[in-house]
Amino acid sequence: MAPSTSNAGGVLARLVRDVAPGIHRIEHGYTNCYLVDDGAQLTIIDAGFPSTWGPLLRALKTIGRRPSDIRRLVLTHGHFDHLGFAARIAHELDVPISIHVADADLAAHPYRYARERSPLGYPLRYPRAVPLVAAMARAGALAVPGVTVADVLPTTAGCRFPASPR
Repeated sequence: MAPSTSNAGGVLARLVRDVAPGIHRIEHGYTNCYLVDDGAQLTIIDAGFPSTWGPLLRALKTIGRRPSDIRRLVLTHGHFDHLGFAARIAHELDVPISIHVADADLAAHPYRYARERSPLGYPLRYPRAVPLVAAMARAGALAVPGVTVADVLPTTAGCRFPASPR
């Protein structure tokens, strides 16, 4: 199906339905999050940026779902560009959040990780990246709240979430 687009926080958002059966991708601010639909409930994989919340709500409506259908948010890791609306979905919809135990501390402090170099010089070294960095900033990249994750992902077996993601 053709993607649908919208503008969220001055940043283009795009929903691509059925990138695989029952899996829909939201692209926003040069990040992705996925809706995994098992027909009855949803698992969300990653949370983009704070302003990805609007594209999420529009995507749910487009695929004929409601926020109350979301049963879990799974974070692939704890960097700021994966945590965007995580605190909001936990607070407003009481959706549990899961992450690998090794990333739980990073999810609480999403900007506190080792970098090879300071990111401040990146736009100077790579001026063609300025529009990308600006779009990420407009999407909320500079103000992503951390989350305390009480539920860690299993390290060996599949997950017992809607659609059984692995």
